[in-house]
Amino acid sequence: MKKCLIFATAILLLIFITAIASADQVNLQEKDTLRNFQKKPLTEGIYEETAYTLQPGGLKIGDLSLPFYRDQWRTAYLEYGLSHNFQLGTTVANNFLGNPNLTAKYSLPFKGFWEAELAIPASITMQLDPLGVSTQTGLVASWKVNDTLNLHAGTNVWVVSYAYGYFFPSAYLITDYNLHSNIKLISELDFHSFGSDYLSIRIGGLLRILNFINLKLRSTVDIPYGGLTAGADLFLRF
Repeated sequence: MKKCLIFATAILLLIFITAIASADQVNLQEKDTLRNFQKKPLTEGIYEETAYTLQPGGLKIGDLSLPFYRDQWRTAYLEYGLSHNFQLGTTVANNFLGNPNLTAKYSLPFKGFWEAELAIPASITMQLDPLGVSTQTGLVASWKVNDTLNLHAGTNVWVVSYAYGYFFPSAYLITDYNLHSNIKLISELDFHSFGSDYLSIRIGGLLRILNFINLKLRSTVDIPYGGLTAGADLFLRF
């Protein structure tokens, strides 16, 4: 328990200190921009990452799942934009429950075909008892096709070392379409090499209820066995 508290405190202090250190870089004009839904590209689709990062000083807190379930506080996360191309995050409660963790995403200074954005997402999760480590990294590209349509494509590689070590790759495609100034339609195809299903098809949407309150609707069909899930998540983005 003592180790959990030490790791958790260290991770939260890291995010807090870097947030304070970078706060003076965010001017009033940038803060006003963050209020505009059109000016805040998706940092993730339904589940997978895009190449976009939070704006400097941007804060994202989630998720409150609907319907509510008792232990969802365990998965509540915090993400903070440290600069124009770098963000950090953590699943807060797990740091105190024996699974200290940290996520990061770095947007590469590159403009390619269709003004493509490239980014490297990464995460690390430790298990203290018994000792184990899970790491993930990959590469994702995002294209702004026009003022209403964005495309995203990425790959991930997971390396897990608990009782024994193994790794597995995955790939995904995401589209998001601006149906209205505060409504996005999202689709996601996830190809993975683990479990009994090898393809997940996801359809959903994003509704901005207020300037900082967002509701994400999601549904998933897993192939070949046809498992179906659906739900909604509330998150805050400042």
